[in-house]
Amino acid sequence: MITAEQIQLAESTLNLSESQQVNGDNVRIVYEWLDAQRITNTQSGKKFALKYLIGLWSGRKILENDIHIAAYLHNEVKGVYPSYNLHPRLTFPSFERLRWNIDVRAQGYEKIHLFENYRFYEIVKYDRGGNNELIRSYFSESLPEQPVEGLDYCDINDCGCYYCVYGR
Repeated sequence: MITAEQIQLAESTLNLSESQQVNGDNVRIVYEWLDAQRITNTQSGKKFALKYLIGLWSGRKILENDIHIAAYLHNEVKGVYPSYNLHPRLTFPSFERLRWNIDVRAQGYEKIHLFENYRFYEIVKYDRGGNNELIRSYFSESLPEQPVEGLDYCDINDCGCYYCVYGR
């Protein structure tokens, strides 16, 4: 997890616009979104609407400064906003990445948004022991099945259903 000290150091190093207040939680959210993406060796030249995409995913208003700092802190992401070395076929991050932040709300995504912007869907699991270590991450080219009406949990761990992938 990115610390407040790391964010402050990055903010002072990058010499960012003071008109945009940096929010530590937003930087962490952007970092998680960037971390879910597949990284290429070179910049693709493709510009992404990152503020829009990350904002829809997280349910929060994301500012450019949040993206600058998160990209700076991520050791694999290179480039300048809005053109980074992200694979042009974006990955829809798992909501499991946001479980540490109760203020984040999961959006009700319309399929058109998913199909227009994302080509892969991430499935992650974290160690349940409390140390929040990522123990598995893999990608699927289709979304898991939607929850069954009336069912709000799954008894089978890691089965790939909606609840095992995105949580309750």
